[in-house]
Amino acid sequence: MTTDYSAPTRLVLTRAVRDEVVAHARAEYPNEAVGLLARRPDSGSVIMAISLTNMAGPTAHMRAVVDRRALKAAHRRLSDLGLEPAGAYHSHTTRIGARWSGVDALRAPLGEPQLIVSVRPDGLAAVLAWLARVDRCGMDELPVELIDGREPPGDDG
Repeated sequence: MTTDYSAPTRLVLTRAVRDEVVAHARAEYPNEAVGLLARRPDSGSVIMAISLTNMAGPTAHMRAVVDRRALKAAHRRLSDLGLEPAGAYHSHTTRIGARWSGVDALRAPLGEPQLIVSVRPDGLAAVLAWLARVDRCGMDELPVELIDGREPPGDDG
């Protein structure tokens, strides 16, 4: 791994979040789905996904573009719920699968996991997590650990 910043060594998320992200990717197919992942500040586990609208227009099948106002609103929502960003997700078609693209490596914020979902026309999906390298020449795969349950946002006990 060629990262020299504080970076996670795995992505832990609930099965419910994984299922939400996959459902969003299936609903947007053949276009790319895009959204944010969230966790509690005291936990490394992703407990919420916020879907965003892909504004890429006619090229939405091969890239994701998010409106900055919608992104700011999503961050405000996370803050209001006492959550913090834990990375982002988007989907790919079967052309490259759930692997990163050169654009992903260039655009992904350093230290933030990127969950990539590959959806096929038959409905099958693959989910992999990636972390951008400091040199932006690629991404390193993060192990994905699925956990049961889903904590309701804002519930401290």
